Amino acid sequence: MTVLTGLANLGLGLVYLGIGVLIAIDLEGAMRRRGYSHFGVAWLSIMFTCGAHHLVHATHLLAEGRQVGGLDLLATAIGLPAGIVWAALRVEASRGGRGDRFIPGTPTWMRAGAAVCGAGAAVVVGGSLLALRDLRYTDPRLLPNLVLVALYIGIGAYLWRGQRRNRQVYGGWSASGLSLMMIFPTCALMHGVYVMYAATALFSPDYHGLWVDWIGVPAGLYFFWVVRGLETGTVTDWNERFEAIDDLAEPARA
Repeated sequence: MTVLTGLANLGLGLVYLGIGVLIAIDLEGAMRRRGYSHFGVAWLSIMFTCGAHHLVHATHLLAEGRQVGGLDLLATAIGLPAGIVWAALRVEASRGGRGDRFIPGTPTWMRAGAAVCGAGAAVVVGGSLLALRDLRYTDPRLLPNLVLVALYIGIGAYLWRGQRRNRQVYGGWSASGLSLMMIFPTCALMHGVYVMYAATALFSPDYHGLWVDWIGVPAGLYFFWVVRGLETGTVTDWNERFEAIDDLAEPARA
């Protein structure tokens, strides 16, 4: 269990860092031509800090004997597909391929996938609440993870509102937009499990992981400010990736 969880966190950390590299490559030329992108820079910051968190956690699990339970593995397994899909679509686009897909309607496979993810998340949340009945102590070093849980839920909610609006207007979904949206509630789930296992004394938070999570807090606040501003119209950005579905939807409606 520990080895599998460590490998899953290692894989997810590499995926997130890979996404960060892809974003950096995109932004390097685009911002020269079009100016600063709040969305792009905030997204870049989130991916590097989240990737670092998972790599540190994986190092503890695989090399230093940290113990966790099955809920950590389940939460990571739920979050891994969204990161892989977003990265795969972006790599394909960067190589001249199709990239993002427009998904008309809400097909059965999507409903089934959502149900499976929802059931898995319910197991993780329910299991965590049951485990917290044995709460041993409160550690202030867990504070940044608690803040990140709240921020990622908020970011996911705003991104979901954007996807729902696109569904109503265009009659379908952006595969890239959905995968981007899914990254954040699943990240909240993983940070929540991390807090639960640390709070029940299965392992102790460490200081070299702590600074990674504290750096993640301003990155999360920045991204929350950006997506909220894009949703409410108080922030303008040429790089509104989670809204860019019209070019995909037009051929589908033609």
